[in-house]
Amino acid sequence: MYRRLDNETFRQDMISGVQSSLRVIRTILDISGQELAEYIGVTRQTINNFENERREMNIPHFLAICGLIDEMCIHNEDLKETILSVINPRLSGEHKLDIEYSLLSHWFSTFEHLREYYVDINEDNYASKMEEIVRYSDVIYIDIFFLMQELSIDFFNDISPFLEEYRKKITVSESSLEELDTYRNGSLRTPKRLAEVAYESLRELANKGLVDIIRSDFYPSGQISIFTAEIEGARKIVYEMSKKNYKNYSLWKYDKDGYLVKWNMNEIEGSEES
Repeated sequence: MYRRLDNETFRQDMISGVQSSLRVIRTILDISGQELAEYIGVTRQTINNFENERREMNIPHFLAICGLIDEMCIHNEDLKETILSVINPRLSGEHKLDIEYSLLSHWFSTFEHLREYYVDINEDNYASKMEEIVRYSDVIYIDIFFLMQELSIDFFNDISPFLEEYRKKITVSESSLEELDTYRNGSLRTPKRLAEVAYESLRELANKGLVDIIRSDFYPSGQISIFTAEIEGARKIVYEMSKKNYKNYSLWKYDKDGYLVKWNMNEIEGSEES
């Protein structure tokens, strides 16, 4: 989330992206131009001028609109994902808006003197998110891609106390363990090291009774949280769940900054088409 590009450039990019998407955003939110005008304290003509780009949106108007979007999407992630899928393609830079954060958080985190504040918030949110996942999941499933990444040891260290507190288990498939053994016995140094780390982490959890090994063709039930690190794994999971007509699951990964985030379904579907 924290910008490495010029912060001023990104802020201007955000304003431009929201303004050029405004008419579509209104339609998605099911609000009229008059209603939007009343919500942010301007005239209907001003909204028309924004949408037709006859007038450049200023920062106060932009922040008011972002605040409205954040509020209307706060309990509806699908709605927010739809809106971001409209805004993100209109951003000129390589960095895009992340569904895990509010629009206002994206804006204010670009200011140097506020960045530490946002990092602290997200570190607290990380622990809260991990606890929430464990608490409300009936199955916590990790695939071979998630096991074979540098951050897997951090994941196991972070999730272990919550597994013990809520008496939950990590679920892995027999095929993932077989693949892990193949990497451990292989000659390539990096995969071998990652596999050893994942194996030892799983062994420690298993000694505490916190690992459940299942067949690869298990039938899903309850609320499932699935962790995969690669688009290939995400695609496979979505395909298998769709084939079984099962929708009560969520897909998780680590983003480039090391934060636990949900997979963007548009990203998965887009990769399938390509």
